[in-house]
Amino acid sequence: MANEYLEKMYKEFLEKFEESNLEQLIEAFNREVGNRGWAGVRGAYLMAMKDAFLKYKDLDSSSIIAKDGKGISLARKVRLEGNTLIAEGENFGGAARAI
Repeated sequence: MANEYLEKMYKEFLEKFEESNLEQLIEAFNREVGNRGWAGVRGAYLMAMKDAFLKYKDLDSSSIIAKDGKGISLARKVRLEGNTLIAEGENFGGAARAI
């Protein structure tokens, strides 16, 4: 039952992120940097966020998304420069892997 719930939450979060523009998605990402709390729902939220970033085919998100596309780094806040996400600021050292 928990997996069904997390899958439902993932889909809801992804739909919300897909309705957002890139600037709003970056703002949501930056709010998560430094947050060390963890729960299954947060994992679903972060994976939906990662997948929403990946839908921007012209966006270089390599500063936050693992090469294999299965994880997202919450180590640093990012800003958009051209079509590239640039990591900046203090390194918080956080990462999330696919559930």
